[in-house]
Amino acid sequence: LRASTASIEVELAGSRGEARTSLQRSMAAVASQQTAEDDISSLHTQLALAREGEAGALRAVEAALTAQRAAEHASDEARADREVALAREAAVREELRGRESLAAGSLEAKVNTMMNAEARRREDHTSVLAEGRALAA
Repeated sequence: LRASTASIEVELAGSRGEARTSLQRSMAAVASQQTAEDDISSLHTQLALAREGEAGALRAVEAALTAQRAAEHASDEARADREVALAREAAVREELRGRESLAAGSLEAKVNTMMNAEARRREDHTSVLAEGRALAA
């Protein structure tokens, strides 16, 4: 009976040792699993933050593109306005040239008319003087 008790006690001690080792392994596995879950949770948080950052960066890029498009549109409008202004300026210059030409022609005609009138007046004066001398002689 003693041998059998001793044998059972040895088996029991071995089983306890194995159970202790198994328990330690299980505790280590649970700790490792908890660390892995914490790492996964941290990675999920980092991923969410990265996605928020990426979304913010995309919004910033979209805003920059919108601003660039607006600037290009304003530049195009300014260029078109400049072309219209240049065309108007050319039309005004052409009209002024035409008016100056007419004015110069009109001024020349007035000067010629005045010169002709002055020449007729002198001729009339000369003929009146000649008549007056003829009568006086």
